[in-house]
Amino acid sequence: MTSDAATFEVSAERLGYSPDAIAHLPGGKTVFVPGAVPGDKLRIALDEERDRFARGHIVEVLEASPHRVQKPHCPFAGICGGCPWAAVERSHQLEAKRENVVSSLVRIGHMNEARAEGLVAPCEAPSDALGYRNKIELAFARQRG
Repeated sequence: MTSDAATFEVSAERLGYSPDAIAHLPGGKTVFVPGAVPGDKLRIALDEERDRFARGHIVEVLEASPHRVQKPHCPFAGICGGCPWAAVERSHQLEAKRENVVSSLVRIGHMNEARAEGLVAPCEAPSDALGYRNKIELAFARQRG
């Protein structure tokens, strides 16, 4: 978007099923914001707006979440896509993964929330915080022929 695009102040509420955090615009529309951490207060600009949701990007972190790490473990975290939640502290990542499973059981499986909560155990983390990562996504482009 151009620098004169409208911006909005939002609070990141939770992590979604993708690299995006979920927030709501002032009118209530859901907006997906990559790189945001639950608890962040942000100034965002919209990249795409549809009837039921929007996608935006961070223009400025107005107030960082207590769950935001100051420096991600990997210098390529914001570039390669291999660890999209790298800005989120490890314990909060595990909680978010569990919450997403519970949410799916409630929304998609039409399960009672109490029952879903009872069925899903806390996430168990590997002893090495990065030891389980085994995915790489590469992109290429032709330049100068």
